[in-house]
Amino acid sequence: MTESDSKLADFYPSLNVIQSTPLGNAGGLSGAELWQWKTLPQASLQTVSKLVAEPTSLVLESELPFEFFLLRKWPTGIPGPEQLSWIHRVISHAYHEGCHCLAPPIRNRSGETWTRFDGDIWEVSPWKPGVANFLTEPNDRKLENMMRTLAQFHKGAAQVNLDFNHSKNFQSRFAKLKELALNFEPIVNRYRKPEMPLTMGDSRGLNDLVELKESFIAHANKLASNLCRQVEMAIPLGSVFPVQPVLRDVWHDHVLFTGDEVTGLIDYGAMQMDIVSLDIARLLGSTLFEVVPPIEVAPLIDGAPLAGGPCEGTQSDLPSRHPNSGSLTNPQELWSRAIECYRMVRPLSQPEMDLIPWLDQASVLLGSQNWLEWLIAEGRQFPDLGKVGSRLRILNQRLLKLAGEF
Repeated sequence: MTESDSKLADFYPSLNVIQSTPLGNAGGLSGAELWQWKTLPQASLQTVSKLVAEPTSLVLESELPFEFFLLRKWPTGIPGPEQLSWIHRVISHAYHEGCHCLAPPIRNRSGETWTRFDGDIWEVSPWKPGVANFLTEPNDRKLENMMRTLAQFHKGAAQVNLDFNHSKNFQSRFAKLKELALNFEPIVNRYRKPEMPLTMGDSRGLNDLVELKESFIAHANKLASNLCRQVEMAIPLGSVFPVQPVLRDVWHDHVLFTGDEVTGLIDYGAMQMDIVSLDIARLLGSTLFEVVPPIEVAPLIDGAPLAGGPCEGTQSDLPSRHPNSGSLTNPQELWSRAIECYRMVRPLSQPEMDLIPWLDQASVLLGSQNWLEWLIAEGRQFPDLGKVGSRLRILNQRLLKLAGEF
């Protein structure tokens, strides 16, 4: 380990860190830096020492009781110390309420859940096993478990903070869509620059950016106007909802599976107080992204989801192949059934359900605008160009679907 690794490990003496492996940003775009810590807990260390002391014993490394942890260095000011402490309280409480796929922070030698070292803020949490493979190896049970897990987190998190208020993200997205509808030409002129940035690295990435730009310019004005009109007719802007801690950035890459079970729900830096519809829309939009969500969700009967869904403890009739592969006659049912799974754990009001498809479609439009702003207008650089290109392709595909051209 480097000298810096050793100094950081000194803040966590009970872990007995023996190896630190840098992971970079592990494919993320948040700016955080990650390391994997390999450790031998004190009790295990004593056992190993005794074994090694026996001259006739042979101890293989694969037999040693290693444990692994994630060391994270947060980007400067994101989140701030007070916000991060609140996030840690929420995660720790939800974990102790039974959501064991979360990674609660490890307290340092001073009893704090984060450490300030060398001018930066660091945290250590248990390493969560699993692979984010829903898109490559999907099935009905994974979808069910994913939605149950999200609902379980929301139930536990609401015990830390629960209020009734306006949804900041709903209001913010509506305001941005309204501005896009009313001031379309001045906005898109920022993205019509003849010189394209060199941030994409290769011709495929540049093509992805060009295609997204062309789709946005062709369809964004009409889509923004339609979304504003839909929400003005259905949900008053002054509506009050239950607001609680939500992840906000919960999407495909942050849900880890071992087999069909969710064994990791990771990356909590974007957590805020808002409506649970935000997380449901974000997660389903990233996993069922080839399906345009239905405008209406199946109603409840006596407070329970309709029978026949995938969450009744029996084998469901969701497709065992990828739900986006066209194997269903009416693939929009996937959204309704996924939401039924969620509601088996945490009920949803009708306004909360009404907002799910709207928030998803708004995020496609505004997410596309964000990337055009970052890459063309601002010329930002991102370390993982492959990940950026994938985001651009999916956004373009979804934008064209919303416009009825895909």
